[in-house]
Amino acid sequence: MNYLIIAILLILLFLYFKTRSPADLNSDGLKKALESNAPLIDVRSPGEFASGHIPGAINIPVDQLEKVAKKKLKDKEQRIILCCRSGARSRRGKSLLENMGYTKIEDFGAIHHWNDELEKGS
Repeated sequence: MNYLIIAILLILLFLYFKTRSPADLNSDGLKKALESNAPLIDVRSPGEFASGHIPGAINIPVDQLEKVAKKKLKDKEQRIILCCRSGARSRRGKSLLENMGYTKIEDFGAIHHWNDELEKGS
Protein backbone atom coordinates (compact mmCIF):
# COMPACT_ATOMS: atom_id res chain seq x y z
CA MET A 1 0.00 0.00 0.00
CA ASN A 2 2.81 2.41 0.91
CA TYR A 3 4.55 1.68 -2.41
CA LEU A 4 1.38 2.56 -4.26
CA ILE A 5 1.12 5.91 -2.50
CA ILE A 6 4.78 6.68 -3.19
CA ALA A 7 4.38 5.70 -6.85
CA ILE A 8 1.34 7.96 -7.23
CA LEU A 9 3.17 10.87 -5.58
CA LEU A 10 6.17 10.40 -7.85
CA ILE A 11 3.94 10.37 -10.93
CA LEU A 12 2.18 13.54 -9.79
CA LEU A 13 5.53 15.27 -9.16
CA PHE A 14 6.78 14.21 -12.57
CA LEU A 15 3.65 15.55 -14.26
CA TYR A 16 3.85 18.81 -12.32
CA PHE A 17 7.42 19.53 -13.36
CA LYS A 18 6.88 18.30 -16.90
CA THR A 19 4.01 20.74 -17.51
CA ARG A 20 5.75 23.77 -16.02
CA SER A 21 7.03 26.16 -18.66
CA PRO A 22 10.76 26.82 -18.53
CA ALA A 23 11.86 30.44 -18.35
CA ASP A 24 12.75 32.13 -21.62
CA LEU A 25 16.02 33.51 -20.19
CA ASN A 26 18.66 32.41 -17.73
CA SER A 27 20.58 34.79 -15.44
CA ASP A 28 23.35 35.48 -17.97
CA GLY A 29 20.81 36.12 -20.72
CA LEU A 30 18.97 38.55 -18.47
CA LYS A 31 22.20 40.45 -17.72
CA LYS A 32 22.84 40.87 -21.45
CA ALA A 33 19.26 41.99 -22.03
CA LEU A 34 19.52 44.57 -19.25
CA GLU A 35 22.78 45.85 -20.78
CA SER A 36 20.86 46.48 -24.00
CA ASN A 37 18.28 48.50 -22.01
CA ALA A 38 15.42 46.03 -22.32
CA PRO A 39 12.92 46.85 -19.56
CA LEU A 40 12.59 44.24 -16.81
CA ILE A 41 9.13 44.29 -15.24
CA ASP A 42 8.69 42.64 -11.87
CA VAL A 43 4.99 41.74 -11.68
CA ARG A 44 4.90 41.04 -7.92
CA SER A 45 3.14 43.21 -5.35
CA PRO A 46 4.86 46.42 -4.16
CA GLY A 47 5.61 44.78 -0.80
CA GLU A 48 7.26 41.77 -2.42
CA PHE A 49 9.21 44.07 -4.73
CA ALA A 50 10.47 46.17 -1.80
CA SER A 51 11.66 43.06 0.04
CA GLY A 52 14.13 42.30 -2.77
CA HIS A 53 14.22 42.73 -6.55
CA ILE A 54 16.62 42.45 -9.45
CA PRO A 55 18.50 45.75 -9.89
CA GLY A 56 16.93 47.86 -12.62
CA ALA A 57 13.54 46.16 -12.42
CA ILE A 58 10.34 48.19 -12.68
CA ASN A 59 7.47 47.14 -10.43
CA ILE A 60 4.11 46.76 -12.19
CA PRO A 61 1.90 44.25 -10.34
CA VAL A 62 0.33 41.73 -12.72
CA ASP A 63 -3.19 42.89 -11.85
CA GLN A 64 -2.26 46.41 -13.07
CA LEU A 65 -0.17 45.34 -16.06
CA GLU A 66 -2.79 45.81 -18.76
CA LYS A 67 -3.73 49.31 -17.61
CA VAL A 68 -0.13 50.46 -17.14
CA ALA A 69 1.08 48.86 -20.38
CA LYS A 70 -1.44 50.89 -22.38
CA LYS A 71 0.01 54.08 -20.90
CA LYS A 72 3.73 53.35 -20.51
CA LEU A 73 4.64 50.56 -22.95
CA LYS A 74 3.67 52.23 -26.21
CA ASP A 75 6.07 50.29 -28.47
CA LYS A 76 4.56 46.84 -28.95
CA GLU A 77 7.69 45.72 -30.85
CA GLN A 78 10.16 46.46 -28.02
CA ARG A 79 11.75 43.66 -26.05
CA ILE A 80 10.15 43.36 -22.59
CA ILE A 81 11.20 40.92 -19.87
CA LEU A 82 9.00 39.82 -16.98
CA CYS A 83 9.83 38.24 -13.61
CA CYS A 84 8.09 37.36 -10.35
CA ARG A 85 8.53 35.14 -7.28
CA SER A 86 7.79 31.72 -8.76
CA GLY A 87 7.22 32.24 -12.47
CA ALA A 88 3.42 31.92 -12.40
CA ARG A 89 2.58 35.64 -12.48
CA SER A 90 5.26 36.40 -15.07
CA ARG A 91 3.81 33.66 -17.32
CA ARG A 92 0.36 35.18 -16.84
CA GLY A 93 1.77 38.65 -17.60
CA LYS A 94 3.49 37.38 -20.73
CA SER A 95 0.26 35.86 -21.97
CA LEU A 96 -1.66 39.06 -21.19
CA LEU A 97 0.83 41.27 -23.06
CA GLU A 98 0.94 38.90 -26.02
CA ASN A 99 -2.87 39.02 -26.20
CA MET A 100 -2.58 42.83 -26.26
CA GLY A 101 -0.33 42.60 -29.33
CA TYR A 102 3.14 42.84 -27.82
CA THR A 103 5.49 40.68 -29.85
CA LYS A 104 8.81 40.45 -27.97
CA ILE A 105 7.89 39.39 -24.45
CA GLU A 106 10.30 37.15 -22.56
CA ASP A 107 9.73 35.46 -19.21
CA PHE A 108 12.69 35.29 -16.83
CA GLY A 109 10.44 33.54 -14.35
CA ALA A 110 11.39 33.33 -10.68
CA ILE A 111 13.75 35.92 -9.25
CA HIS A 112 15.58 33.22 -7.29
CA HIS A 113 17.19 32.28 -10.63
CA TRP A 114 19.07 35.60 -10.50
CA ASN A 115 22.72 34.88 -9.64
CA ASP A 116 23.59 38.30 -8.16
CA GLU A 117 22.45 40.41 -5.25
CA LEU A 118 18.90 41.69 -5.01
CA GLU A 119 18.14 45.33 -4.24
CA LYS A 120 15.93 46.20 -1.29
CA GLY A 121 13.36 48.99 -1.21
CA SER A 122 11.22 50.48 -3.90
